[in-house]
Amino acid sequence: MPSCLIDHPTASLPSVYTHAPDQHQQQSESTREQCRALTDWWHEATDALSSPSQKIQHRAYQRIILLGTAALPCILEDLRNRGGYWFPALERITGVSPLPKNKPTTFASLKAAWLSWGRKRGLV
Repeated sequence: MPSCLIDHPTASLPSVYTHAPDQHQQQSESTREQCRALTDWWHEATDALSSPSQKIQHRAYQRIILLGTAALPCILEDLRNRGGYWFPALERITGVSPLPKNKPTTFASLKAAWLSWGRKRGLV
């Protein structure tokens, strides 16, 4: 079984879904903690891989996508600081692609476009 399919010790992280308005800050902090734990797990398991498809199929990556828009600050921070391959996740969560159509698609151009997009929205 590929190592990317094996559960990580943080796989049973607490749920971030709460509905009480007074728990919004707690939910936000819980989501940040969960996202950071998942990004750490993902980097540990996939940084040595050369295949982008293997990276995005990892369980932690898919769980981050399931966090939805709440994960955007965490993803953009990781993209800025560690350079993770977050472009498919960002497009999946946001439904947009901020790179102009006439610009060459490189890791650097995608990273710059997404970080600019995040800054304009106060996410970075």
